[in-house]
Amino acid sequence: MANLEQLREIGRQRDLFHVYNNMWDRKLHLDGMIDGREYRQIVAETDGHGRWFRWEMNISNWG
Repeated sequence: MANLEQLREIGRQRDLFHVYNNMWDRKLHLDGMIDGREYRQIVAETDGHGRWFRWEMNISNWG
């Protein structure tokens, strides 16, 4: 498994995205590297099993 520095190195060479949720905050997260710059955004609030979500991402704040 790659560590954070390895992911940053890959992100300097190409765009990279990671979509994930955390059980403790019910948020859908989108982290990415675009042109070597790091971005983090909350995409949505979700049900723990993905039955529903409420969109929260403001696209104008991304990239």
